[in-house]
Amino acid sequence: MDKSRLIEALCAQLRQELEGLTQAAAAAHAAATHEENRAEDKHDTRSIEAGYLAGAQAQRVAELQELLAAFTRAEPRAFLPDEGIAPGALIELENEDGKRSWSLLASQGGGLQFRFEGRTIQLVTPASPVGDELLGRRAGDSIEVEIRGAMKELTILSVS
Repeated sequence: MDKSRLIEALCAQLRQELEGLTQAAAAAHAAATHEENRAEDKHDTRSIEAGYLAGAQAQRVAELQELLAAFTRAEPRAFLPDEGIAPGALIELENEDGKRSWSLLASQGGGLQFRFEGRTIQLVTPASPVGDELLGRRAGDSIEVEIRGAMKELTILSVS
């Protein structure tokens, strides 16, 4: 899998999400500051709720901008067969049932999923249980990690 194109696809998805969220944040801010949302009495919380929403959306916009900037600056590199997994590695995993999945070990953005070449790629960070277990491992190694309350064994099929 071409990691440069993969990163480009991730950045395109982030830009698209950022555009939509920026518009939503602007609309939430406008609603929070609109005169119709002023409290009519001490029990009226419309403007407070709209303010919370606007603040949360603005924070998410900032997080996405930071993530996009990080991946825009990223220079993908190939990992050698004897090299341990580190941030930047694209890892193909197989679970106990033979189901395969793809993870990109990144310094931030954990949990984000995106589609590339018909596959779902999930970002994992070294701070996550899976990311922590993957650090330093190689193709052929197995890890055991708790996922959604159950212990799962994952085999590392490839690292690139």
